[in-house]
Amino acid sequence: MGSWSKGIFGKEYIGRTGIIVAGTISPYYEKNILKMFEKVLDKKDQVYHAYVVKKGKNIHPLVFNVLGAPAAIDCVSILHDGGCRNLVFVGFAYGFKNKVGDAVVPNKSYHFDGIYHALKIDKDFSLPDYELNEKLKQILRKEKNDFFEGINISVPSVTLQPKHKNKDYERIKPTTLEMEYAAFLSWTREIGIRSAGVMIISDTKNDSIGDEGRRKIRREKRESVIASIVKNISDFDLKPLKNSEKFSLDQCLAEIVEIDDKTLSIYRRNDKKLKS
Repeated sequence: MGSWSKGIFGKEYIGRTGIIVAGTISPYYEKNILKMFEKVLDKKDQVYHAYVVKKGKNIHPLVFNVLGAPAAIDCVSILHDGGCRNLVFVGFAYGFKNKVGDAVVPNKSYHFDGIYHALKIDKDFSLPDYELNEKLKQILRKEKNDFFEGINISVPSVTLQPKHKNKDYERIKPTTLEMEYAAFLSWTREIGIRSAGVMIISDTKNDSIGDEGRRKIRREKRESVIASIVKNISDFDLKPLKNSEKFSLDQCLAEIVEIDDKTLSIYRRNDKKLKS
């Protein structure tokens, strides 16, 4: 454990509780969020903007620039490698019922992203970890940070998705729509990380995602929600799930890149070396 994490975060152990900020973020707002912590211990700007930050006696992974379901899955795997076992997701989403700047805590997220279809064709929806989700709502209420509850749908991209007027959407009655959350929830549950999240409404049928006037509203709400989470981040350090130590990133890759019975892939050799 830790070799993959060190390559992305600069440390083998990055802390048990972390935050993923999905989508793109301006340097100004990224700096504002970093100021909520006492110290930045490590920083690596690659595909992700990956930080190890300190608050009180604890360190935490903080990741920006996670865009799309594949990136979310790979990022979560590396976070697990670094010891992270509780993850809070904060992202932007299209709103079916709310206005720009509203916060929504989804209780269910449907897979329209296609990410699981190659592995499990009937994968329908994902659920957040019940305890972490309840803790998240409790903290937002305590901090008087207004939010709504609802149902989310994850789609492949902004420009490649079903038309909103379709029978499935009429049946589901979604509150929000974005690109990462269903995959994030499914994979964290499989590998043993508790997870939950908040969506900030970025656009609606009446408000364009490119509307400069609305950007400040949604960015400031995102900052406010993250501030509530950071202020109470120790409360998210829950008891690990039973399967939390079973997943190994090297073992996972070895099962994909296995060659034959006599030849071990580099990942299998790495996994055996780490276990010994």
